[in-house]
Amino acid sequence: MKRSNVKRHFDTRHATFASKYPAGDSRKKACQELLSRVQASQQQLRVWTRQGDCNSASFAGSLAIVRNGKPFTDGEYAKTFMLDVANELFGDLPNKDKIIKQIQDMPLSARTVHDRIIMMANQVEETQVKDINAAPFFSLALDESADVSHLSQFSVIARYAAGDTLREESLAVLPIKGSRAGFTSSLLQLFKARFGEFCEHARLFKFITHPNECSLNTADLSYIPGVSIRDFEAEVADLKASDMWVNKFKSLNEDLERIARQKELASKHMWTEMKKLQPEDQLIIKTWNALPVTYHTLQRVSIAVLTVFGSTYACEQSFSHLKNIKSNLRSRLTDESLNACMKLNLTKYQPDYKAISKSMQHQKSH
Repeated sequence: MKRSNVKRHFDTRHATFASKYPAGDSRKKACQELLSRVQASQQQLRVWTRQGDCNSASFAGSLAIVRNGKPFTDGEYAKTFMLDVANELFGDLPNKDKIIKQIQDMPLSARTVHDRIIMMANQVEETQVKDINAAPFFSLALDESADVSHLSQFSVIARYAAGDTLREESLAVLPIKGSRAGFTSSLLQLFKARFGEFCEHARLFKFITHPNECSLNTADLSYIPGVSIRDFEAEVADLKASDMWVNKFKSLNEDLERIARQKELASKHMWTEMKKLQPEDQLIIKTWNALPVTYHTLQRVSIAVLTVFGSTYACEQSFSHLKNIKSNLRSRLTDESLNACMKLNLTKYQPDYKAISKSMQHQKSH
């Protein structure tokens, strides 16, 4: 910092300092008091920072506990484990005592782990709702599974587009209480009728990968709200006349065929590398998002179609985590805790526990 800038600040903000504190012992004492205030503030800031780090660490530990299907009481065990390891691992380090103290101050009691999990689940839910509100369309998948207590749990899974990513997120896991007689059979009949209607819209589904080849009519677009037929037809005609965008979709279909061949080959040989292949729907939506805003209506139609078809994997994953989380040893898990654990296990979002830690009152472990 330049001396002239410091002098200008001092003359402007502390013009009465010289008259209020004449040169001598009084000025020296005033300077010492100001310096001690700064040091005290810095010391308090360091304390708050350390407490914030301990709280962030407890969020990270709580998230690891829930994502590994462990009970909340394992927090104390994990803390004991870390202290024993730290004593041996950091024995030769000069700051060993500081490391041990930070581990000791890290809150990881069963109650704390429970509260951390609820906070992180609430934050994830806020992010989910924000992205769903920003998405042009979303669809819901509903799945029913029985837990270890023979109580039916109702999973609500949303599928929506967020940028170049199609997300499938668990919104809630809710208990179904009371009689459900006739509900399942009625639901099956409704699904059968809906799948019968899907067969009538094969051209609409083909459109998302072959927009330069398909011709759609008013009936095809009747299930997609907010689509202007006039704008749609004009944009389709413009796209078909553009060699650049026609070639873009030809390249997309070549990539989709290549991925299909790779998946077929990988499945025959049981290659784990198959999981690393880019999902087809992500490739499709990325291609559509590359189009300029002049094709906005076409983009809406493609995103709507891509949003409709969720994967059965999301439901299977939900059932698997339900069995793992609410086991015989944890059969008394509350509905709130089960919902939070399921959400944190199924979500692709990473909780920002540092942000939560900054917004909460710092407390020591108990």
